[in-house]
Amino acid sequence: MEVDSNLETEIRNGKAYLLQEASNGDSSLYEHLASLLAQMLEKRPNDALKILENTSREEKRAKFKPCPDALQDHDNESSEVLLAKTHSGLFVQNPANFLLQEAEVDPDEEIETPLPDIMELAHYFHLGGIGISKEETFRVFLALKTLVDSNPILTCRFWGKIFGLQNNYYIAEVEFREGEDPEEHHSKETDEDKIDEESEHILSQKSQDSLNVEDDEDEVPKPDYKPPPEIPTEYPRTGCNKKVYFLCTEPGHPWMRLPPVTPLQIVASRQIKKFFTGNPEASIVSYPPFPGNEANYLRAIIARISASAIVSPQGYYMFEEDEDEEDEGVRDTFVSNPEFEGLSVGELIDASLTNWVHHLQYILPQVRTIKVVMTTGKTLCVIMITKMILLL
Repeated sequence: MEVDSNLETEIRNGKAYLLQEASNGDSSLYEHLASLLAQMLEKRPNDALKILENTSREEKRAKFKPCPDALQDHDNESSEVLLAKTHSGLFVQNPANFLLQEAEVDPDEEIETPLPDIMELAHYFHLGGIGISKEETFRVFLALKTLVDSNPILTCRFWGKIFGLQNNYYIAEVEFREGEDPEEHHSKETDEDKIDEESEHILSQKSQDSLNVEDDEDEVPKPDYKPPPEIPTEYPRTGCNKKVYFLCTEPGHPWMRLPPVTPLQIVASRQIKKFFTGNPEASIVSYPPFPGNEANYLRAIIARISASAIVSPQGYYMFEEDEDEEDEGVRDTFVSNPEFEGLSVGELIDASLTNWVHHLQYILPQVRTIKVVMTTGKTLCVIMITKMILLL
């Protein structure tokens, strides 16, 4: 009896072991073997031993339950897929370029393009340890090409990249062909309207003062303080607004034109420090308050960086010969010097920096590159109207 009880105990323990479920929730080994034996007895194959392994595999496959987390939900595309679709649009050729290819072009004729060789420039920047990756540089080049193809641009270059909290800014510096800037004429009309309003205000103020001469004795004393006159904004193609700037948050996204910068915005940008969010329409919450949104703040920062950090080897640029020599103090139009032979490495790395010059105009304490005489009343209107006539 003792042997039989031990054997019965071992059988119970063995069966209990076979009835244990797998750790992943699958059926037990006992159920799997019972199902295999039931199939063999039902089908009674001739080579049961040979097909046992395949039958076991098919049995496991039939009872397999995939984990729901292993399947990807394709309803919402990932950010990587959306970014790849954005970049893929850069490699689609503009249909207008096919017409240029079909046109008869002299192979010996040099074709001028507004874009410089950005890849070559990036190579030299990489030698100095700065710049972005080659892949990103090529995408920027394609994005600039789309900007040039869709606008009457004379020159275009990649100004730089500014990092933001949500998105980054890729900045393009362009110059439109003479008379083809779509917003230049509108800007002049706005300035003319402002001058008319100031003239009307001055005339109405003078007429009001003349009517109140007799009542001066009974009039309540008023403070004599008058706010300083607002510094006029520099016109397009001059000073801080000499160039036009576009931005995009990613190569392949639409380009957005930045508004002209005003002296008041430059002054306010010097008094605050703000992180860029990457949204041009975001408001600037600061003290003192900034007159504009993030696009205006970015434009003010670009003007400050360009005026203080853009340099060139001495002699690389020269003034145009048709400019009047008497206006040397205000000349801001320059071209590349074809006779410039370059400087040696020793001259370029000289610690005194005597061989490097700022070729852009300096922002004066008046927050302009060209000083304007600030007067009040009719004289100011005459000066502003005269400048408008000269620009027409």
